[in-house]
Amino acid sequence: MTLLIGYFLGQSTDWIKFYFTVWRKMSAINVEIEDIVCILQYKRSRIEEIAGMIADPRMIGKPAPGEISELMYSKHFSDISPYYSRKKRSRIFTFYQTIKTFNEGTADLKCRDPEYFNKGLANLYYYALLSIEAATDLSSPENIPDLHKKEARLRKANKEVESFCIKYKLLNGD
Repeated sequence: MTLLIGYFLGQSTDWIKFYFTVWRKMSAINVEIEDIVCILQYKRSRIEEIAGMIADPRMIGKPAPGEISELMYSKHFSDISPYYSRKKRSRIFTFYQTIKTFNEGTADLKCRDPEYFNKGLANLYYYALLSIEAATDLSSPENIPDLHKKEARLRKANKEVESFCIKYKLLNGD
């Protein structure tokens, strides 16, 4: 009887440790997403600042926003993805794909010709908006359509980017 009780206690302890580990990793990814949204909002305002400074002839070089780290996602998502619903996995993946696109845009911005800088800055602004919109999907109920299925939200983001470009005269002649 003692062996049986010991076995069940051992199995229970292993299950609780496993559940706690999964819960901790899921929490870490959720906190990282919240942090990234704050960073994106800062980067969005920073992009506006940079767009305002571009016309200043005294400016030496062109400051560019940096990449956003996604350490928790890249390190832990594969371990815990089976414990999310299919819809939640899809939304998390979409969010991190927009972050990846933003990061590629920042790297691309630094490597391109100065003529490309204005377009690249407009693209980064757009990627930041899309990432923030994708993050709102993570907290919305699963029966609400995803970002890529809501044309009104995409049109709103396009309009905002268009006003941003007009305000800072980023796409002259385009």
